Amino acid sequence: MDAEAQAVLFNAVPLLFVAALYLAVGMARLQTLGRERALGFAAAALAAAIAGVAIVVTREPLAGHAVIALAPILLAGIPAVLAVRSAPTLEPTPRVDWALGEGGPLSQRLLDVDEEEGIAGVLLDELADAFELDLVNLALIEDGGRRARLVAARDGGRDNEQLVGRELDLEHEASGIGTVTREGTAFAVYDAESSPIVNRRLNEIARIKSCAFVPMLADGEVVGVVFAAVRRPRLFGDDELAEMQTLAAGAGLALARTRASAALAEALERE
Repeated sequence: MDAEAQAVLFNAVPLLFVAALYLAVGMARLQTLGRERALGFAAAALAAAIAGVAIVVTREPLAGHAVIALAPILLAGIPAVLAVRSAPTLEPTPRVDWALGEGGPLSQRLLDVDEEEGIAGVLLDELADAFELDLVNLALIEDGGRRARLVAARDGGRDNEQLVGRELDLEHEASGIGTVTREGTAFAVYDAESSPIVNRRLNEIARIKSCAFVPMLADGEVVGVVFAAVRRPRLFGDDELAEMQTLAAGAGLALARTRASAALAEALERE
């Protein structure tokens, strides 16, 4: 194999692959990476693509030797691979089936409350303790999915009165709550400060670094969204999101029960 063929095979092709990798990761992980890091990935993709095309045109290897330059090219792709596969080493979370099972602590506390705020408080306290959260709040979905209202917020173990009662226009305001309401699935955001999906109006109060948005489901419908956050960089794992969603679903059933009881009582009063 001559030098020109080696330049294309060992330099141009890997560079173009690295460019495609950075571009794909930047686009796929825009929500979790945040705008600034995603733009950095796009810039790296552009630089690698330009270098790869230049080698295809000139047939000149990097640093004068195609094989030697191959290793640095491959190493340059590691950050993109880590962005896809990275997951933090976390302390084990409590067993959800125990918490929600018959006689479990969360189930017992949910049975003792019969108001929306009480249910929200029980759920948020459980989540904050189990997942070591700095801030956690619950927004209930209202007006046919067009509006959300924060009914409870725990910040360092205390109520955050600045957040409670805040409302979001889900049709016209950017927010992870709106995304979860529409899609019904949980997701995490690593860089909340630069993410376009985190509501900036609320984060001016919350001032968090990383967060997760988790649906509260009842009868297959998103009735609320949990906002779980920390004030340090942290990537929430898929297992954590699944456990949070299961706990939120338990509270969602309690909320549905409470609303059904209230509706029945109101109907009986009218008769």
